[in-house]
Amino acid sequence: MRLFAGLVFAFVTICAPAKADFFDGELLFDLCTTATIDPLFLQKNATCVGYIAGVVDAYSHGSGFCLLPTTKTREIYDLTVKYMSDNPRSLSWSASTLIFAAIKDAFPCNKN
Repeated sequence: MRLFAGLVFAFVTICAPAKADFFDGELLFDLCTTATIDPLFLQKNATCVGYIAGVVDAYSHGSGFCLLPTTKTREIYDLTVKYMSDNPRSLSWSASTLIFAAIKDAFPCNKN
């Protein structure tokens, strides 16, 4: 019986759908717009900025946007927060998709 229960557990665990996106837009927006009086402000803000920077690094080659050498992380952060504020429906998207949408038009690649 224990073997059967173990096999059922293993089957259910293996067959369960995996969620690939760790952050959605709502979580990212919460992290990025935390009030400075929040006792966890530094941790939340650092998580936000680090996540945005990681997504940009991951998508930066051949993704349809080209950052300028002078682009600062703060600029990407500001674009992302503005995009989330201006497009509340995007908060249901994965955070990586949302970040990509926020920066692709601001940093187009020249096709020359």
